[in-house]
Amino acid sequence: MCRDGRGTEKNLPEALKWFAKAAEKNDADAQYELGTMFEQGNGVAKDQAQAVKWYQAAVTMNHAVAKAKLQALRQPTMALATGDS
Repeated sequence: MCRDGRGTEKNLPEALKWFAKAAEKNDADAQYELGTMFEQGNGVAKDQAQAVKWYQAAVTMNHAVAKAKLQALRQPTMALATGDS
C-alpha cells in the first residue's frame, strides 16, 4: 500500500490520489483513510474540516470507526461550546 510502504515504496501523494478516487465512488474505507490523513497531516496539511468531511462521508456508509473518530473530533468543540471541561 502506498501509504504504508507495504508491497511498494511509501508514497503519500500517490496514496492520497487513490484514496480520493475510491472515496469519490463512496468507498467508506477510503473516505475513512482520507479523514485520517487530513486529521494527522499525513501527506497533506492538517485540516480538521477536511477530516470531518471525509469521516462524515464514511459514517453515512455505516463505517463504525469513522463514527467514533468523528465523535472524538467533535467532543472538545462540544465541551468548549457548553463551557464544560
